[in-house]
Amino acid sequence: MPLSDSGSALFAGSADEFVRMAPESSLTTFVTAHYTRLYSRPAESQVRAWRNSLTALARVVQRADLDRSGVGVELRLPSNNRRIDASFVARDDSRHPHVVLVELKQWDSAAPSSCPDNVLVGGQEKLHPSAQVAAYADYLRASHSAFTEEHFKLSACSYLHNMTNADSLAIRGHEYRGIMHEAPKFMADDAELLVDYLLERLAGGGGMELLPAS
Repeated sequence: MPLSDSGSALFAGSADEFVRMAPESSLTTFVTAHYTRLYSRPAESQVRAWRNSLTALARVVQRADLDRSGVGVELRLPSNNRRIDASFVARDDSRHPHVVLVELKQWDSAAPSSCPDNVLVGGQEKLHPSAQVAAYADYLRASHSAFTEEHFKLSACSYLHNMTNADSLAIRGHEYRGIMHEAPKFMADDAELLVDYLLERLAGGGGMELLPAS
């Protein structure tokens, strides 16, 4: 069962639970109920986004065989109302505690913007996913004791599970190269690359013991 006290996340549990619960929508039901208790009933578009994106991420996690990792869904930043879509914690191959943040997007297309670190989605200005999740990582490094005192490592990436590499050319040009180096962006056809990225940082396991610090 997921942790009864999920801390600042709407769901906290093992990667095995995450992989099992996401495709059958029980994870979405769990997250929706927790959100409703804390705030109010979320919009149907938010519920649909959780269902689609968490299921897509669960497929990757299953392929990576990260069952010894801990997972947080909708993790609230300290003293902040922003939430991280998904976070994973475990030890890496060197036995160092490591947290990986994943920003999830349902976008199937986007265009470059004249505003730095922004992209256009449906004609609207949006922060580039790599810039968004990199900002979350910077905030945690400066504010969370796991990183300021306990020396956890921290990585960040985004997963645009509906967008192909061919459709993403416009938002991975040279103007975004720096931010994508800091927080890589994975597309629908990059699932194996995302598997490798997660394994490099989480393969040592022990995530459930580390989860309360994440």
